[in-house]
Amino acid sequence: MTAQRMKTIQVLMEALIPLLGFFLWDWSLYFILLFYLIDMLSDLFFANVRSRRTQQENRELSIRDWIFRSTFAILLLALIITGTGFALYHMNPFHSFLGELKAFWTYEEMGIQQGYLLVPLVFLAAYQQYKMEFLMPARYRSTDHNNIWKPYVKAYLYILGGVFLVLISTVFIVFDEVVYVLLTVMLSSAFKFWQRS
Repeated sequence: MTAQRMKTIQVLMEALIPLLGFFLWDWSLYFILLFYLIDMLSDLFFANVRSRRTQQENRELSIRDWIFRSTFAILLLALIITGTGFALYHMNPFHSFLGELKAFWTYEEMGIQQGYLLVPLVFLAAYQQYKMEFLMPARYRSTDHNNIWKPYVKAYLYILGGVFLVLISTVFIVFDEVVYVLLTVMLSSAFKFWQRS
């Protein structure tokens, strides 16, 4: 199986989880956005692991540069979360983000609270990707902080733009939840496919 086909299958499998969650397991839009947030946090964690490993390999790389790039990515993610929170508030001002977070974590499927199952699975998948795409080919020997962080910053800027557009649109019109779910999954999948091709 070619690498391109493997990436396509991976993107499709990543899209399947939130779709199954919405249509079969009664996940809300909040649940799906929290799922993507956990995925983004795990990716951000392993971006720092990549930077650290690269720093260990090449002592000439600036630790300050790594910290600056990491902090900038974290700030962008915080803006994404804040903007998403405002958009969700415009969609339904009666929902509580903390209440939805608790409901997401304690939601039970087959007698297991999904927070205890899903979060480790997302981090395990991110670790496997880190191992397959970074450690095994020894990319830490030929990369630098810019190559590690540039795709994250670029992705976060695109996502922030999308969140801003949704936020502006929710001031004027609010669509049914299924529209936002399908839009989120389709755009996320298209972006991941473009990013990995």
